[in-house]
Amino acid sequence: MHRALPLINQTRGANVLEIVQRNGHVLPSDRRDAWMSEMTRPVRSAERVPWPERIILELANTCNLDCPMCRVGEFGVASERFMSRDLFEQVADELFPHAREVRLNGLGEATLVPWFHDCLERVSRAGMHGEIITNLTCDDETISRLVAARFVVLVSWDAATPSLFEKLRRPARFESQLAKLRMLFAVADSAKLRDHLHLLFTLQRGNIDELSGMVQLAADVGIPNVLVNVVKLQDESWIAAVAARIESALDDARAEAGRTGVHLTLPDHIGPLRLHGSGVLPSSAAGCDRPLREVVIRWNGEVTVCNMFNPYTYGHLGRHGFERCWNGSIAQAFRRLVNTHKKHPYCEGCHYVHGVYEQTRTIL
Repeated sequence: MHRALPLINQTRGANVLEIVQRNGHVLPSDRRDAWMSEMTRPVRSAERVPWPERIILELANTCNLDCPMCRVGEFGVASERFMSRDLFEQVADELFPHAREVRLNGLGEATLVPWFHDCLERVSRAGMHGEIITNLTCDDETISRLVAARFVVLVSWDAATPSLFEKLRRPARFESQLAKLRMLFAVADSAKLRDHLHLLFTLQRGNIDELSGMVQLAADVGIPNVLVNVVKLQDESWIAAVAARIESALDDARAEAGRTGVHLTLPDHIGPLRLHGSGVLPSSAAGCDRPLREVVIRWNGEVTVCNMFNPYTYGHLGRHGFERCWNGSIAQAFRRLVNTHKKHPYCEGCHYVHGVYEQTRTIL
């Protein structure tokens, strides 16, 4: 039996004072006063910003895989941590008319939601650019529907060596997942949408030497893009300790990408390592516009900052309404401080890269 997981009220959420206190509690002492002051300062009308062009909907805060880097699936699938259908419809009604893009995933596997196909249909009807990050354990019908909805599909895939893949993506089996990946390519290729496909590789201590193999795997299957992310840990000192190995792995992967024609995308840094050259895109560590352009609606109705799932909370959709969350003092505090020396500690060294899908968008 799985251990019970804590539930958060999906209808009401915390009040503003509780949210301010919770946001402030995790901040270091040398930044807390500035943030507490900003979070409680009234917002002037001139500070209000247009509603976001990009929405991330966390359809599921649970997963059918238990990956060591994440552990969201540690207790197995917990359906009580699916976003309610009523909440999804509310977000679609209120926000879709104002946005260009939607990503249907969060800290979990979105395709587990029983009415996931209806979500795809709703995005398609709205004429929006759709994206998903998935472990691709879904059924064949879901793969076909993702392609039919013209979604950009980023498949989480952290090793090209079968035995390591199965350790990092437990209890998935490499060969069965590879068959699904080949099917995804075949369906997308038939629809002339192969450019919508990416392998998302999350660099971590245990898979440094897999990067070149990942490029080879992408080329073998026909996936044109490999995107490198870096595992988010409180302590990133491991990166400096293995910097030479990382640099060597990157050199090998770049050479393989040049040989095969796979497009390898890298952030401009990996921890303290600065990267330059082909395929390198600027990261949010150097300057972040996400709080002005995107928003995350968590599975329980909480409204948060960005696709990197910063725990900072703007408010609760059911209790405060979207406009108050998006343009309230708590959200404006984040925007004022995100690109200063007092930025939120979660934002330090961010590896999120901009512009990965611009070429894809041109053919939608």
